[in-house]
Amino acid sequence: MSFKLNEPAIARLLDSPAGPVGLEIARRAELTTQHASENATGQVIGILSGRLQTGIRFEVQGTPEGVRAIVSTDAVAYNSDGTTRLYHGAPFSYPAFHDRNGRPWLTAALAEVFPG
Repeated sequence: MSFKLNEPAIARLLDSPAGPVGLEIARRAELTTQHASENATGQVIGILSGRLQTGIRFEVQGTPEGVRAIVSTDAVAYNSDGTTRLYHGAPFSYPAFHDRNGRPWLTAALAEVFPG
């Protein structure tokens, strides 16, 4: 017995953002984004501007390696005069700082959506 793989169909199934795998990844990315936003509110992180919470977003991409989702934020810290706060010459990323230093807004969201 012989068979032939339908490689375009397999690619649509596994690698396309519009395929079932891509739709599931998008669903989980959106859920992760919602949880991360909830985790980044109020006194949990103590960011009064709301830049972190409103800046959290996701993007689903089809790549040669398969579908992937990126959950991110472009939020950085600002000085009182409105200029970007620098740390070692680069914008200070308070989202990354807080996530690594006891207030895991994103890693906790990932653990909630992808348990185990």
